[in-house]
Amino acid sequence: EEGSVAVNAGNTETTVVLAPGEATVVRANEGVVAPTAPVPVALDRALAWRDGGFVAEAQPLADVLRAVERRYGVTISTATNVPLDRQLTLYLGPRSAEALLTDLALAAGLRVEPRHGGFHVSPTVR
Repeated sequence: EEGSVAVNAGNTETTVVLAPGEATVVRANEGVVAPTAPVPVALDRALAWRDGGFVAEAQPLADVLRAVERRYGVTISTATNVPLDRQLTLYLGPRSAEALLTDLALAAGLRVEPRHGGFHVSPTVR
């Protein structure tokens, strides 16, 4: 990839220019919303979605499940004792929603079951 992009939150004079392989996050800090300094990123991970892949880096399970719902247009329910705040990091190639959730469940010690056009996630029975 080549080129650059300027990022500005629109309400501040702070602008960050990103080169290929860099990222920024726009966040509030003491009431000022501005982009953070550029940080290097692995392009293969950042662009995995272009090839149908799925990447989550240190994200709570709840956020990962919401991303899967959005990406695949499915509904995912969870048992009340599923640790939704558990942090997950996943780097997965192209796959179906069911295959992705099956891999996620295996890695996180969970069980996933197809249910009414969606899926239900619960702890593994021991």
